[in-house]
Amino acid sequence: MNSILIIGQLLDAVGAVEGRKKFQKLVHILQYLKLIPSHFKFGYLHYGPYSEGLDVELRTFGEEGLIQEEQIETGPYKAYRFTAKEKLTNLVKKLGDSKPLSHAEVVKELNGKSSLELEAISTILYLRSSGKDGKALKDTFCELKPKLAKDFEQRLKAARELEKRVLPKAA
Repeated sequence: MNSILIIGQLLDAVGAVEGRKKFQKLVHILQYLKLIPSHFKFGYLHYGPYSEGLDVELRTFGEEGLIQEEQIETGPYKAYRFTAKEKLTNLVKKLGDSKPLSHAEVVKELNGKSSLELEAISTILYLRSSGKDGKALKDTFCELKPKLAKDFEQRLKAARELEKRVLPKAA
């Protein structure tokens, strides 16, 4: 599956994604849960899992008129709302895979969370995928994300619940 299908189907499922960081975390979580193919390579940066490839694709899709990236008011920071343009929707249909993402309700639920919630959940899943668990997981998370440490248990619970819902044999 290519970027056009992944981004097109994601935007079709949720309508809009508010923020680059949120888009990054959504795609990372969806890849981890195997709801979309592992198309983008994620590393770890200050705000958690990040894919340079996804960032490049979003910018390119904007330049090519496939997605609308409009600046929105969010206080002191610039943020952007991403929506699919008709050109992207038509390309997805032409590629022959216009079926919606599986677990669309999970995708919508994730999109309804704040970018900080997704940052925490995505970071936990990233650390788990690199072998961290138990005390080591908590200690590493709290070291990387001191401002989110107070919510660790709640976000870990949310991550585990997602795994159980989508990956019944996991967690």
